[in-house]
Amino acid sequence: MGDSYVEQLVKRQGSMLQMGIRVGAVVSAIIITYIMAAHIGIISLIAAFAMGYGVYYIFIMTSVEYEYVLVNGELTVDIVYGKSKRKKAGTYDIKKSEVIAPLNSDYGAMYHKNMQMKAFDFTSGTDESGVYLMVAPYGAGTAKVYFEPNENMLSAIRTQAPSKLKR
Repeated sequence: MGDSYVEQLVKRQGSMLQMGIRVGAVVSAIIITYIMAAHIGIISLIAAFAMGYGVYYIFIMTSVEYEYVLVNGELTVDIVYGKSKRKKAGTYDIKKSEVIAPLNSDYGAMYHKNMQMKAFDFTSGTDESGVYLMVAPYGAGTAKVYFEPNENMLSAIRTQAPSKLKR
């Protein structure tokens, strides 16, 4: 049996909260730098550079992408901040999952309403049309994993765990 490898990158759309944080950081940096420039002098220059770095860091950390990698029945999700910093979010064995179904299907709606399970959202956040729900083992129980696979990813899942993928 051959090895399979599929990878996909999904960009998280900015929310109003993220936009507010960015605008607040820029406005705060400008006001604090202006106040310090009027009173202190050289220290204000250092503060301006520190504020600039802080704003840059906030912009980096609010730019989020999810990378899905499916290798031989194992789905790995990484969170990429600012196209440079990577954090592993989780690894899920699709063969051990209970179900993988579209969120708007009967299977997906049944599990989506269950508030007892831990939920992980790795979607773009725009709409629910392409979102799939995977119920996977997590610790002693199960968790809901929301993700947006493309056709290549779905065909690889269908090949490796056909009984798990529902319509």
